[in-house]
Amino acid sequence: MKSRTTLRPLLAALAVLLTWMALGALSAPAASQLGTAQVNSEEAFLPDRSEAKRVQGLVDRMTGGASLPLVVVYERDGGLIAADHATVAKHLRTFASLPTVGRPVGLPVPSSDGQAIQTVLPTSADHYQDVRRLVERVRDEAKTTGGLSVHVTGPAGLLADHLEAHDEFEARLLAVTAAVVLLTLLLVYRSPCLWLLPAVSVAVSYLVAAGVVYHLARAGRLDLTGPGQAVFTVLIFGAATDYALLLVSRCREELCRTGNDRAAVSQSLRRTVPTLLASAATVVLGLLCLLLAGTPSVRAVGPVAAIGIVVALAVMTTLLPALLVLTGRQVFWPYVPGPEDPRDLHGSWTTIAELVARRPRLSWLIPGVVLLIAAMALPTLRPDGIPKFDAFTTVSAATVGQKTIERHYAAGSTAPVVIVAASSRLSDVTREARAVPGVVAVEEAPAATAVRDGSGGPWRMAKAVLASRPDSAEAQSTVERLRAAIRTVPGAGALVGGNTAMELDIRTAAETDRKVILAAVLAAVSAVLFFLLRSITAPLLVISTVVLSYLATLGTCGLLFRHLLDTPHSETDFPLVTFVLLVALGADYNIFLMSRIREEARLVGTRLAISRAHAATGGVITSAGVILAATFSALLVFPLTSLVQLGVAVAIGVLLDTLVVRSLLLPALSHEIQGVLWWPGRPPTGAPVGRDRSQPPRSP
Repeated sequence: MKSRTTLRPLLAALAVLLTWMALGALSAPAASQLGTAQVNSEEAFLPDRSEAKRVQGLVDRMTGGASLPLVVVYERDGGLIAADHATVAKHLRTFASLPTVGRPVGLPVPSSDGQAIQTVLPTSADHYQDVRRLVERVRDEAKTTGGLSVHVTGPAGLLADHLEAHDEFEARLLAVTAAVVLLTLLLVYRSPCLWLLPAVSVAVSYLVAAGVVYHLARAGRLDLTGPGQAVFTVLIFGAATDYALLLVSRCREELCRTGNDRAAVSQSLRRTVPTLLASAATVVLGLLCLLLAGTPSVRAVGPVAAIGIVVALAVMTTLLPALLVLTGRQVFWPYVPGPEDPRDLHGSWTTIAELVARRPRLSWLIPGVVLLIAAMALPTLRPDGIPKFDAFTTVSAATVGQKTIERHYAAGSTAPVVIVAASSRLSDVTREARAVPGVVAVEEAPAATAVRDGSGGPWRMAKAVLASRPDSAEAQSTVERLRAAIRTVPGAGALVGGNTAMELDIRTAAETDRKVILAAVLAAVSAVLFFLLRSITAPLLVISTVVLSYLATLGTCGLLFRHLLDTPHSETDFPLVTFVLLVALGADYNIFLMSRIREEARLVGTRLAISRAHAATGGVITSAGVILAATFSALLVFPLTSLVQLGVAVAIGVLLDTLVVRSLLLPALSHEIQGVLWWPGRPPTGAPVGRDRSQPPRSP
């Protein structure tokens, strides 16, 4: 009977191990193809019910879907020669024969200085990858020869460069993220064996979660975008490793107390699972708040990343404990924990906790002032959108082409603004458009292109060339003036679309999203904290410190982006996505601390409990924060400014929250207000279930 009782936990652990390994193996093929499930269409990036989106639908009907311009520009210093014109004509015949080039193909337009000539190819591809293949074909055909420079640019060329950057660096991101996690685990555990357990668990988490996301995306149940996949990858590696660190750290404590391997794992689970559940709930609820966004590409990040968190939690609370049971405490070698081990598990954190307890006011005043000063730099952040031709940290082919066009043509000629109006009033609309400052030229489409839709018609379009680059703030201001001007034409129902109008609508939607989603995230995280801590004061304290850390992060980023990285602009959704990640993850770490304070307060009272919890969680939370910051820093391998900025912001925010807020500010403030910390409830009393009061924990 005793033998059967002894074997039962081992058999259960083995069954859990085999189950997850099987799921990981079955998910591996899908995980390796995750990038192919991305949704690459303009609908994924245009706000719902935006003016530009409606115009895009009408233009697609007028052109048969050929609405994304691909611009080929030829340049020769000193002026074009006859052979150059022959080369352009030959290329144009070849391009017109390609199946994904729409009609009509624009005639070559020479520049006024005679040094350049450009042509516009309307693309009719149904999928962004088709556009990319078309751009590659055109670039292969139009090679620079004999002193004649050829560049492929425009919205289609720029899109192809973005897709190429994502495809080239997705595998590198995965490799760098995995390497960062493994290296950090080795440094944290300083054990030749122990790091393997979290590493295997993290790998299984990624494979299973990626497999789930792949199948759901393929089935059309959720949208996967390039930025969404990048956030998913680094978040699941970081969060899964954090959960592993917390569980293993608690298991080490329990081994020092009981000396029994299986009892230590069981007790660790009993005491950490509620905290992990609350922690994961804050992150998942925060991410799901992105579903309130008006832009599909922002909405898409939430469910994908939330799936990663849920799978990571499931794996870390089942597979990792099973591995700990199967390997026993010898896996901690050379520092095997046990009751006979005289070492202080918490090291220097005992000293830090004592210093904060003795001088709480100084401990929160200094870091609080530092964070406030950093937050005062918030106006230096400019989330008004990164100009698309400046979105690369390296030189892109489309950007070189755009600069070539700007030397010889109106900067907006690569992506004209599209005006749609009632066919009978289009002439009046174009007359008003030509009078708008910043509009260089307006050309009406033939009457034969008119279409009807459910709201009336027939509709016709005109194209307006702007003096400014299509991705600039000046161009967006021109679009705002243009919309105001053409709406004065009665009975025209005039609308403005095109790439510049899309960016303007995205910026406007982002400003609205911030107000709605920021409040929703704070409400969701607060609800979890109220439920977990059974208090109003403690959750408000946590939320306040996390928000202060977030504002300090944005202020610091504003200075870094402007003066160090030389990228003064940020994407319009940058503050929102950063807020969701930092508030959810910041509350995540503080949940670890506050729940431990509540647990210890049942034994020794709130004052001593703060010091005990501070010392007991200091090392593991700091390690977890460093790992998460390092994993998000892996986004620096991407040549896209938006992802680099997101990686820098989350890394800075997590480190501030870990090293400043959780290590000094929050414990010190908890000491200051300990009398009302659990208000309106009473301070926790009574030993928690499973705690042997005769053997107090080895926390200080």
